[in-house]
Amino acid sequence: MMHLYIWGVILVSACQSLYFGWRFLRRILFCPWCWQRCRMMHRFPARWSSTICHHHARRMIAQAAARRARRLAQSVMGG
Repeated sequence: MMHLYIWGVILVSACQSLYFGWRFLRRILFCPWCWQRCRMMHRFPARWSSTICHHHARRMIAQAAARRARRLAQSVMGG
């Protein structure tokens, strides 16, 4: 009976590792910014879609907000 419990725990742990590991790997595999960060952009397959991961999407949104704020500040100060 104890063997079944141990195998059940191992199976659940393996499934959780695969689930969370796949999410991490999918982010790394399909985000061109992650490839660029790892200095492997020259190996990024051209036929893949360029899906941006959540980390880099948030970074792009923050950069756009900063540009917008700079433009607004320049227009207020300059005009």
